[in-house]
Amino acid sequence: MNYKVYQGTELKQTVTSKTAVMNGLQPNKTYVFGVQPDNGQTGAVGANLIVQSDFKYGYIFGDGGVHSTSIDFYSENYIDTNGETVFTFSSPDYVFKGDGITDRLAMYDSNKKYLGYQPLNSATQTLSISNVAYIRFCINSAGEGNTTGRASDWLANHRYKLEKGSVATTYVTTTSVTTRGIRFNIPKTLTVGSTITLRYEDYPLGIVPIGNEPSGMFGGGNNQNLSAKVISTANGSSVVEVAGNVIEVPSFVDGDTFTAQPDGTYALFSEYKALYY
Repeated sequence: MNYKVYQGTELKQTVTSKTAVMNGLQPNKTYVFGVQPDNGQTGAVGANLIVQSDFKYGYIFGDGGVHSTSIDFYSENYIDTNGETVFTFSSPDYVFKGDGITDRLAMYDSNKKYLGYQPLNSATQTLSISNVAYIRFCINSAGEGNTTGRASDWLANHRYKLEKGSVATTYVTTTSVTTRGIRFNIPKTLTVGSTITLRYEDYPLGIVPIGNEPSGMFGGGNNQNLSAKVISTANGSSVVEVAGNVIEVPSFVDGDTFTAQPDGTYALFSEYKALYY
């Protein structure tokens, strides 16, 4: 399974694990990303503002209150508009309708004070009240085609998407991915859990012919010390993880292996860059 990392609608990176190193993202944090559609769909993908697990059963009254029912469902969470005034509903499982009767889009100010509602009678909605900071909505599943009388049955097989703008884009299932730092292999037994220091250097002696280095870089430059944690050790080799993100160790690849040097140190080279332990 591939996990696509989007910034807005622009695909930035694809990774293959729910624990992964991400370019430009800090390690040891959890981010929500889209899962690549199994049907190979491509194109712009707008962020889904709906967290379907937050749905509750009932509908929103005209005064902003909620009436509990089994056939309707509503968004319990308040969705931040971020100044946007046009939103579009869609579903990958059927053509969204909106009955405009008990289907409603409720609007709130920055203090989450109820301002009013408008009928949800079409997929694309332009907010009819100014300065709306948050929205919520309710949908009658019977009006969308449910025949069982229970919204829980409907939601078991129907997914929803709400996005900014007037165009419904591809529905992409989301998943949480926990980031980590870039990892290297060092052919030496180290203590698991300990912290070591790696030395980074540009243009060390011998990496390019003498005279080919930039002015002022003879003998190396841009020296930095990078902290790394020993993750595991086995068969005389250890896996270490750099505490920072990938930007701090450019050109190196996750999983690269250091090689032993005649002076007893260990080194890893990439283009004109070097890491030493």
